[in-house]
Amino acid sequence: MTNKIHAWLVPTYQATMSSFAQASLPHALLFYGERGNGASALLAALSQTILCKQPSAKPIQACGHCPSCLLFFHGTHPDVITLAPEDNVPIGVDVVRSLFTFCAQTSTMGQAKVICLPQAHALNPAASNALLKILEEPTPDTYFLLATHKIQIMAPTVLSRCRKNHVLNPSTETLQAMFPNINAKVGGLDLEDLSWLAQDEKRLTAMLRFRECLNQVIKGKEVATALSQGVDESNLPIFFRDVLTLIQTFIHQGLGIFSVSEQKVSKQKASTLAALMDFYQEGLQLWQLLQYNNAINKTLMIDGFMIRLRAFYKESYVSNH
Repeated sequence: MTNKIHAWLVPTYQATMSSFAQASLPHALLFYGERGNGASALLAALSQTILCKQPSAKPIQACGHCPSCLLFFHGTHPDVITLAPEDNVPIGVDVVRSLFTFCAQTSTMGQAKVICLPQAHALNPAASNALLKILEEPTPDTYFLLATHKIQIMAPTVLSRCRKNHVLNPSTETLQAMFPNINAKVGGLDLEDLSWLAQDEKRLTAMLRFRECLNQVIKGKEVATALSQGVDESNLPIFFRDVLTLIQTFIHQGLGIFSVSEQKVSKQKASTLAALMDFYQEGLQLWQLLQYNNAINKTLMIDGFMIRLRAFYKESYVSNH
């Protein structure tokens, strides 16, 4: 029973485990890249191999059947802790402070200890400061494995204590081969979204319905509030990215779709572009709220945004076809 990793992650995995075998692995590693690159699976595979009692040598990987591997596979290994945000609430300082005791203790299984943070960017400022204190005074045979797709918002002090490893995203061809039935229908999604859709066929149906409704809303064939109707609120953060993609499309089209006279072309294009950029920035902020703030009325927020976006589109867009 081993945690399998995807092919594009193998070089990073092998390089990291080679350092471990040579006793040169630093106590804190950060794996960063774009969202959906499979870094969470990489952390799991590294953790299991580090804790394995009988790892193979060539290639270096967990045996899958020793007591440590079995405990890890069933999520009950006493020497590994995974910190992740719950209900989209950032990781707090009290959770990180609990690691002081864990790090000070000896390993239960007689191997190493591992702390995983698959969403390291979700640490709030106080939690980042607490983690920094732990990283500044590392304990023997204790490894911190962090991953993030938002390295730009992480505390520089924490980054300075980690060896950083850039993880590439899988190619479009790879994703199409992994998810042929889903990718052909939705396209343009990353590994994380495709894996999420593959878990439940209803999610794929709901996403396709959302995209079709978005198209109808923009064309004025549906009211703006129709977009969020009947959509499970837990799906809204992922589905709303299609709205952001649509706005990006308008921007990337260079505003050529907007009807303007030759004399006013520059002024109107500049004004429209500025408005689109404002919509995009507001949409990004709303997307963050949809992900991390469960106290808001997500349906109401999306309805208000779409009403204004639809009105802007109606006023600015004139079909040339």
